[in-house]
Amino acid sequence: TAPVTPVPQGAAANITYAVIRKGDLWLGTDSTHLWRQTDSGDVAEAVWAPNGHAIAFLRTPTLDAGVYSLNTLVPGDTPVLVDHDVVAIPAWLNSRGFLWSPDSTQLAYGVNNGTEIGVAGPGQGKGSFLIDLELEQGPYWLSNDCLVYSSSGQRPSLVIVNTMGDVINTLPDTSGPYPIND
Repeated sequence: TAPVTPVPQGAAANITYAVIRKGDLWLGTDSTHLWRQTDSGDVAEAVWAPNGHAIAFLRTPTLDAGVYSLNTLVPGDTPVLVDHDVVAIPAWLNSRGFLWSPDSTQLAYGVNNGTEIGVAGPGQGKGSFLIDLELEQGPYWLSNDCLVYSSSGQRPSLVIVNTMGDVINTLPDTSGPYPIND
């Protein structure tokens, strides 16, 4: 097995390939020239930021498959823990349960058994806010400062919030289409 090796600074700008092999994250310039980034064997999911500057990934540090730690990695640096107790709840077109904002500056994800939404950026402090209803799906970015999630319970709803947790709008019946105005 190869040792953990940060991507050399000269190659960091050319990283275009990421793969999880036997639970470890590898980065490379193609599928034949790879650098091992983790050696824990517990990496579950990984996704590139839309602008390609960083990758976020989930780790399963315990046997509890529903609870993860969320990490980011900028090629050439070492992985950074963003948050723990992350709940991977799928969002529309996203089975990972965490998503980069459209401008690649923040991640949104569920924490504390889906009772909070976390928002954090690589190398930045994290923030989270309580939500009134438990997450069923999401969060999903509508814009760089606006999220949507669906709640579970007897009366499921679609909730639109800003990144500070302020409710912008709530749609109590999620069975039909709903126009979203700017």
